[in-house]
Amino acid sequence: MPTSVLEYDLIQKRRKLGDEKVVGWGLIVTVLVFTLAATAAELVLAQITHCISLLVLSYQNMYNVLTLLMTLVSRTKGSNLAGCKGGDSGLGNTFGWRRMEVVGSIGSLVFLFSLCFATFIEALQTIFHNEHLDTMHHADWIMIALGGQVAVWGLAYLAIGGYSHHQARAVREDTLGTQVANIGRDLIGVLFTFTICSAIHFKMIVAEYSNYIDPIMSMVYIITLIWTCVPLVRASCLILLQTIPGNVDVTLLKQFILQKFPGILALHEVHVWTLTPSDMVLTAHITYQNRNVYTEIHTQVETFFNSQGFSKITIQPEFPESENLTRQDSPRCTLTCPHGANCTEKSCCNEEQNHPEEECCEHSEEEHSGHAEEATTFLE
Repeated sequence: MPTSVLEYDLIQKRRKLGDEKVVGWGLIVTVLVFTLAATAAELVLAQITHCISLLVLSYQNMYNVLTLLMTLVSRTKGSNLAGCKGGDSGLGNTFGWRRMEVVGSIGSLVFLFSLCFATFIEALQTIFHNEHLDTMHHADWIMIALGGQVAVWGLAYLAIGGYSHHQARAVREDTLGTQVANIGRDLIGVLFTFTICSAIHFKMIVAEYSNYIDPIMSMVYIITLIWTCVPLVRASCLILLQTIPGNVDVTLLKQFILQKFPGILALHEVHVWTLTPSDMVLTAHITYQNRNVYTEIHTQVETFFNSQGFSKITIQPEFPESENLTRQDSPRCTLTCPHGANCTEKSCCNEEQNHPEEECCEHSEEEHSGHAEEATTFLE
């Protein structure tokens, strides 16, 4: 495939991933207020009616509230970092704050899992000690509350695409095509609780078994809810562990750069990781033919990396001792280890060539483990 066609395909795919609009502050705050009100009402009603499934639904809403709050905090710190009006330019306000939404996602999920575990134990106790505990009642009240929950979710869907869609965007960029799953995750609690209330209110099961349907269905609800959270946990952990983005092929990236820019003799120490779902970081050592070539094409190289979605780019230029060398004649690495330094195993160059001199570069544990799949990442 010609270079120009390959480049066009990569840029177009990247653009398709970033087409969604950024949700405004006002919409997020509006959804947050209504969700908070629904959560408080459901918590009170769950205590009055002793409905375990409604209690779990209120916990899921609490999780939704926390993720919305984390979004607002993340945007506040992000605005300050960007130097917006009223921003804090202190050294403590680093770009690590951009990960607040990812950290908030994993923290909110841990909070949700803790509440679900406690409620799962409560449901078990209700099953085995049913005659000693208060069982669910006022099913009609609960169904009215569920109508309010659906109305609030409708507002969230129109404003932010739904709770699960918003949460997925905090840790994944490729959320297109998953709307059905997100809608199901948002409304799964309403479905379970409405089924339980309908069976009890309309006496669809015999009275001696009616006391067991709520705890049993609540346990199924909890297991299903946790299962739907697994992809979010995995995506959050991959970002925090600074793994290579799944849509990047490092080997292909190297090959393409060498094909596009004849003035580049070699690339090495190429490391790619995800800062946030929309921010990819790239660092690399690039050997140019000479300083004149570097001055001429360095900006073009950075522009190309930026067009492929790398928003944080650090390039270490290197130059061969003799000018006008070919790629076959030039050493891959010109910055070598100090005498006696024991760093061969940490060097990417050591894997690419048998060079008499050993090169030193410090890697994080994640970067070093990623060399085995040094598949450079162009967007697939």
